[in-house]
Amino acid sequence: MSDANSNHELVFDSPLPKEKSVKIGNDRYTLVEGSAATINNYRESISRSTELGPDGKVVRIVGLAPATTRLVAACLFRETAEGRMAVPLVEVEKLPDRIVRRLHEECEKLSGLGEYREKTEQVEANAKN
Repeated sequence: MSDANSNHELVFDSPLPKEKSVKIGNDRYTLVEGSAATINNYRESISRSTELGPDGKVVRIVGLAPATTRLVAACLFRETAEGRMAVPLVEVEKLPDRIVRRLHEECEKLSGLGEYREKTEQVEANAKN
């Protein structure tokens, strides 16, 4: 039995990460798609933070906030006259939460992530039942 798609070539338009321009106050930044290592670390943090019930459904998520902030820090770069500079985690942690939450949402979109939002929605749904 052969896979009908097995003869097709897997093609990526570019090996460069997807990007999105960001402006916070007067400063310009670029949010980039997470690297494989960044995404693996993020997913591992989600797994460690997720508590499952006897039925296998998510019942609680604990301690995930640092993972979301680390994801943003790994994907956020400041645009300067000298070039692109990584934004340190400590600087991201000082930003207002509303900004970090929005940057996190964009990181998820750029990186093709949805686990966090899906798990959070599952916890909320389980809490109502």
